[in-house]
Amino acid sequence: MIKKKGLELFEKGINYSFGLGNKEGVNGVKAFECFSESFNNFGYLPSAIFLARLYNIGFGILKNAEKAEKICIEALNMGLKSFINLNIIKEENEENDDLDNSSSSSS
Repeated sequence: MIKKKGLELFEKGINYSFGLGNKEGVNGVKAFECFSESFNNFGYLPSAIFLARLYNIGFGILKNAEKAEKICIEALNMGLKSFINLNIIKEENEENDDLDNSSSSSS
């Protein structure tokens, strides 16, 4: 039952992320809420990937790269097999840091 609820919330999060099967279309806040509840309350690991991504890009929640990385590490410790999302997040954050540093040095 717990896994089923986590899966249902995950699927709703996907639908809100892409505007599928609902009248509202894309809704980042609702997508975030679904993925967050699915992962935090039900331990549904695939939701962690999307939750971390939303934190990393600031979709439906304030952008927070540290929180994104923390979620990836937590999910890996819980048994998630993929390192891909963590690597993407680290690469994006390094690129953003490089852009921030180059724009502040040129001012």
